[in-house]
Amino acid sequence: MEKELDYSKLNAVELKAISIAYENMIHHTDKSMYPYFSVVMEMLSEQFISYPTEKVRALKNFYDELTTICCHLLDLSPVPPSLDPDELVNSATNDELINGMLKTGLIHTLVSDLQAIQKVIEIRLAMIEHSSNTGAYHEIH
Repeated sequence: MEKELDYSKLNAVELKAISIAYENMIHHTDKSMYPYFSVVMEMLSEQFISYPTEKVRALKNFYDELTTICCHLLDLSPVPPSLDPDELVNSATNDELINGMLKTGLIHTLVSDLQAIQKVIEIRLAMIEHSSNTGAYHEIH
């Protein structure tokens, strides 16, 4: 990969997202490309820890909807025409490469954040199943 990508058309948020994706690749981390969005999603997920017991059916339905949404989001993720970086660079334009990176990162962020909500819902469902509104996780939140 000898030619550099031209990022001049990107706004500040897109540039930051690409930068975070690059850092993740280099350091083998999984930081959100959209950290402020992910923080808000985390705050939203925390609301489910005290979800009313009498609305457990709705909570289970929401969990199922999140599963379906995540599956379809992953299906929307762009598939590169090749997994060989050199071939990909030679077959795709600058804009196609950058758009692919941004779309893949966005989908990954959304799925990760929705799955984090699901984990909190799983905890709440277990609490309801065991008739417990106390415990270490509940007291933290």
